[in-house]
Amino acid sequence: MKDRYLILTAFIVVVLQITVLQFISFANVVPNLALIMVVVFTMYLDEFKALKFAAYLGVLLDVLAGKGLGIYLAAFIVISYLVGKMGASIFKDNFVTPILFISLSTVLLFLYFSLLDYFSVGFYHGLLWSVKVLLVELIYNSLIGIPLYNFVIGGVRRKNY
Repeated sequence: MKDRYLILTAFIVVVLQITVLQFISFANVVPNLALIMVVVFTMYLDEFKALKFAAYLGVLLDVLAGKGLGIYLAAFIVISYLVGKMGASIFKDNFVTPILFISLSTVLLFLYFSLLDYFSVGFYHGLLWSVKVLLVELIYNSLIGIPLYNFVIGGVRRKNY
């Protein structure tokens, strides 16, 4: 996949994330399409391309939706690296694989932003709120991630044959 396709895909994902997906929130939780795409692309691209995609996506989210420059960039690069290392030895056609990696990545990103909020602002929402939001986000991301994962698998298989 060439860089221009990675950048175009990242731009489309970010635009969907900050516009369309805001309207389908449930319990004030929005699905994280950017995180799902980082996980899915990391599992099917080579390590360098996956890290480039995570970087493009992180920079675009930081610039267009930003909590600060480099926040999403750092999170997505770390998640892409970890999923790439763990996913190298796991069977990718299994139904449980995308649920496992999307769930682990959602928990990591949630902890990252919770710690960032706590240490930068000194604010913690509380354990009950955190568990509620995390569970809703886990379910939401998994429900959206499975069809996207299957779509990418279909594209990879068509390209290889």
